[in-house]
Amino acid sequence: MSLEGVSWFTLLLVLTTALFLGVLAKVVSSARVDDREPPVVPSSVPFVGHVVGILRHGASYFRYLGVRFPHPIFALQTLTSKTYVVIDPGLAASVQRASKALSFNPIIPEVTQRVLGLDDQTKKIVATNIDRDGPVRGFYPDVQDTIYSTLTPGDALDELNMRAYIEFSSMLDSYVEKSHSGERGEELMAWVQHIVTIATAKFLYGPKNPITADSSLEKAFWDFVHGIPRLLLNLFPAYTARTAYKGREALAAAYIRYLDLGYEKLGSTITQERIAVGRKHGFTVPNLARSEISFLFAGIINTTFASFWIILHIFARPQLLREVRAELESNALANYNESPNIRSLQISKVNKACPLLLAVFRETLRLHSDVLSSRVVTTDTMLQDRYFLRKGSVLQISGGIMHADTRIWGDNVHEFHPERFLNSSSGHVSSGLKHEESRSEKQRSVHPAAFRAFGGGATLCPGRHFAQAEILGFVAMVILRFDIDSVEGGDLKVPEKKVDVLPIHILEPKEKVLVSMSDRTDWSQVQWRIAP
Repeated sequence: MSLEGVSWFTLLLVLTTALFLGVLAKVVSSARVDDREPPVVPSSVPFVGHVVGILRHGASYFRYLGVRFPHPIFALQTLTSKTYVVIDPGLAASVQRASKALSFNPIIPEVTQRVLGLDDQTKKIVATNIDRDGPVRGFYPDVQDTIYSTLTPGDALDELNMRAYIEFSSMLDSYVEKSHSGERGEELMAWVQHIVTIATAKFLYGPKNPITADSSLEKAFWDFVHGIPRLLLNLFPAYTARTAYKGREALAAAYIRYLDLGYEKLGSTITQERIAVGRKHGFTVPNLARSEISFLFAGIINTTFASFWIILHIFARPQLLREVRAELESNALANYNESPNIRSLQISKVNKACPLLLAVFRETLRLHSDVLSSRVVTTDTMLQDRYFLRKGSVLQISGGIMHADTRIWGDNVHEFHPERFLNSSSGHVSSGLKHEESRSEKQRSVHPAAFRAFGGGATLCPGRHFAQAEILGFVAMVILRFDIDSVEGGDLKVPEKKVDVLPIHILEPKEKVLVSMSDRTDWSQVQWRIAP
């Protein structure tokens, strides 16, 4: 019998209660207090109240605490330890500089084993010299170096960008050919999700990638994604996270076949190099296959959700749509002299010569990314010579609280205003904002650590350059090629985000968005090319 019909919150609450009864005496007797520690936020139920709040309310619970207790750093008592929550950008920057004492690395082996189903030997391989300070070169430092060398701006990244843009353009060509002309009804998230999933599988893993070979694996992937919190619990996952577990196992089996047949040779450079690092460090094929699921996750998830929100925000604002289109047409499109119907989208120009589109990208991430940057306190530490952090505790930098802080972004913090990310030297005003409002946003001094969409410090996303180029490119293609309207008539509505979940990626919408898509007027005969 599957336990999946029971809410995962209920399961966690039962487990938490059992643990609480077993350790209460230990907690009470061994809890130590230091006056220099960050202030503790009281909870209605001692020791477990905050655990229940986080599990029940997800991202919204941290925002609730940030409003209720706007201290730069505060502590939550959770069972036998404390969790420190940082909500001040200056303090976050200090955390990022203390990479040894406040480290994400201790979390990695346990989390990857639980989510991916790695065996104990592979977990040991992942943990080997994870901090780069041992005599043996570790797997994690090697794979990180591989990722950084490929995804840092340069020839390797340019090659990957080209692969991505070509696949996205091809997917949109196929969509138009199959659906012909006229209006097409779509559920926008599902449409974006499908295109990003298939295109990413192709440009990362080549034409023989598992997801293209077996259409059922697209659903298996998303079943896995939506069940990650249950897999993290690791409480008989074959039963308590049955759908996610089955999806993960189907993907793992498919990647075993992919590796056995040597199809990685047709994949991208970064895919080949990642797999080579795993083999070098002794990953068996079954565990190497599971490891690749994490890379597929990294390539698809935030690209999907960010693209959805950006497309929706732009098409919901006709004036902004006109301005973004004009910017793209002026700065990122080139005509072929031999044919006026052939247009070339220039990758470098989309990413570097379209400041309004980039501002929309950043504002969208600010509004919809509630990311938590996690650290383990590896040694007793004084933060800014003011706050004592106890060894063994967990520290979270709350992006969600900072992204919604009126002290950082102003009174319109909950509204969509890309102008706040335009350079002050730009005279461009869009979205119907009054000039004095736009100037006040531009003049607002925002600490660089306040924008948390890509993390920061040692956990700064190594793929941020690629993610930005990939998302902007896909969004640009949609904006230039299609008209998107509400099926009900009138302007599109932007739904609220789903905040009652743990924020492991950009948050999803609370409800479906049904749209009518059609080829853009007077552009239906255009043939598209991709240029560097």
